[in-house]
Amino acid sequence: MKNTYFLVLALFAAFGLSSCLKSLNDVNLGDIPSRKLIELAPSENPSLGAADRVYSVSFDISSTPQTLKIPVYLNTTSGTYPNDVTVTLAKDTAAITAYNDADGSSNFEFLPDSTFTTTTPLTVVIPAGQKFGYLVVKVNSDKVDLFSEYMLSYKVVGAPVGALISDTRASVQYKVAIKNKYDGTYNLKFKMKGWGAYGIITDDNSHDWGEVGVETTGPNTIVINIGGAYNQPGYTTDESLTSFGATHPEYTFDLATDKLTDVSNLSPDDGRGRKFKLNPNVTDSRYDPATKTIYVAYIMQQNGRPDQEIYDTLEYIGPR
Repeated sequence: MKNTYFLVLALFAAFGLSSCLKSLNDVNLGDIPSRKLIELAPSENPSLGAADRVYSVSFDISSTPQTLKIPVYLNTTSGTYPNDVTVTLAKDTAAITAYNDADGSSNFEFLPDSTFTTTTPLTVVIPAGQKFGYLVVKVNSDKVDLFSEYMLSYKVVGAPVGALISDTRASVQYKVAIKNKYDGTYNLKFKMKGWGAYGIITDDNSHDWGEVGVETTGPNTIVINIGGAYNQPGYTTDESLTSFGATHPEYTFDLATDKLTDVSNLSPDDGRGRKFKLNPNVTDSRYDPATKTIYVAYIMQQNGRPDQEIYDTLEYIGPR
């Protein structure tokens, strides 16, 4: 009787400590011996992951399907299964809605069925003796609308006998971005000529704007994001960085040669008639794939003013 009494107390203390640790430190049940948990992991290193379980994945624009492998992880300290086991998943549209509501400015939707394929039904096999299986998603990036916000979002709904579904890692979301080959993070250097009388520097020196985002708008078109805005950047005669209102330059390249073929203004005319055109005196505006450097020379025009020549060099830093 005495031994039974102490055993009950020990079990009570163990369960109480587990509950306390979980509530205070969000301890995963997979850390408790003899537990098997099924989780959705961001990679083969399940310890890495965003707190909100939202990740980003990008695909090049291509007519060839591209693959995303979503790992399903058997989190266990008590050994693997001796046979193949099957985990059942489901689309998690509620998680996307919750993300949009929490963010306030996003309008993500589940990636349209017409743009990807995956296994049907949504099952993943974890091979015998292994801890990982994979949901394989094939994305047809050339069918994805570039101007909409999309996610892939899945959750675990069925676990093998003897395993539980993780309470903290049962679902995962991926923001889907489609990018052309020019897309990325760049360092922008530029010089200007022609508007010295209007407070804009006119010289042969290269002025450093710093890091900018080059964003895909089509298979062969890009715009430059300068800190959340898309205006044409500039540099004043008092050596201050500036930008021009009613401008939103979009750059078009020839995919076969990588030569710049057009610069247009996506911003509505505010009455000043601001627009862009290629500089006819420069014939080598281009993207250099060897160095991932963009060289562009074009002209900004405005009613009642002379042409302003713009020379940009964009040096690749890394993906956006």
